[in-house]
Amino acid sequence: MRPAQVGRAPFGLIALFSLSTLAGLIGRGIKGGWWLNDFDAVACAAWRVAHHLPLYAEGLSCPGGRPAAYVYLPQLAWALSPLASGPGISTLRLVYGLAYAGLMAWMFWVLFLRPAPDADPRDRAPILAMCKGSALSCGNIAGPCHAAVLTMGGAGWAMIPVILGVALIKPVYLTYLLIFAYAADPWRLRAAKLAMGLCGAGLAAVWVVVTGGPEIAAWRVALDSVVIGQQTGVGFLDDVAHLGLRGGDLATQTLWLVFAGLMSLSGLAIAEARQLGPQPRFLLALAVAQLCNPRLMDYDLVLMAGGVAVVAGGEPQGRRAVVWVGIVCLTLSLAEQTALAIRLGPALLALLLLAAGVRAMSVRSGALGWPGQARP
Repeated sequence: MRPAQVGRAPFGLIALFSLSTLAGLIGRGIKGGWWLNDFDAVACAAWRVAHHLPLYAEGLSCPGGRPAAYVYLPQLAWALSPLASGPGISTLRLVYGLAYAGLMAWMFWVLFLRPAPDADPRDRAPILAMCKGSALSCGNIAGPCHAAVLTMGGAGWAMIPVILGVALIKPVYLTYLLIFAYAADPWRLRAAKLAMGLCGAGLAAVWVVVTGGPEIAAWRVALDSVVIGQQTGVGFLDDVAHLGLRGGDLATQTLWLVFAGLMSLSGLAIAEARQLGPQPRFLLALAVAQLCNPRLMDYDLVLMAGGVAVVAGGEPQGRRAVVWVGIVCLTLSLAEQTALAIRLGPALLALLLLAAGVRAMSVRSGALGWPGQARP
């Protein structure tokens, strides 16, 4: 096992790969663009519940907000409705905006500046090229969800309720259960935590249906219309949509199982073959969880930074590949092809993970003396 490497923060590289992000944020500020529109959807839904108005109404609106479509579970709006009982949501937006800014600053430090073994900051910086300014300015509630997982920093038992909590907000974040599969624990303990997480997810799904009432049907319609039909993201669902497949199709579900299985096994092979420590395993699991997320969004991409650095840091060609991915995405973004950049980037990183996983499995099988492999 090679010694863990901890590098210094490369402020020059961070500044370079942040050019597109900063340009987007500065441009929004200069043009007077609206901020926190994704949070407005949650706040307006809560306001409408508090004022006894339809939750999934077409053209959702409320005083003080310009919301995107509300596609979350009704239970979230019900839980937040006591905070939105006033005449508008301006105060709620202000409080959330300040807290959100603090969380984003903390996440930036954790993901790109804080020292971590086997995750050199120089290998994390290129991921910033895939971060749009709008991914930050929209204020999506995904930010606090990711921050909650990051705060835990490992695979202890307390992580189970945290993952279930964020999955109740965004069910696709159940992919975070990979944290337990990659943990530096004995296999039986990993299996026990993973099984408990899956059982908890099943119970949570039952609770949602039992307590949701007729609003669950409206939520499903909104989910099918917006999430599956219109805003498929920048990952797997978006890729298969270009092939004419929808998220609910059996073919799509089968292809996703194959894709997620390949990504998960590749990451696990890297963790085991390189005998990674607890923190690199956690970072790697965060990255693979995003790739396995079928509706990967632009505000999820930065969570891959640490894991990509873990993958790239194991071999010189990996480090070069990550830099080139960052350069390509940055160039496309500065050429006003941001949509292409944030779609191409995850696909290239998935190929990088798969290639590294295959090499790791080859090395591992050779070390174990499997048939056809010579012992080193």
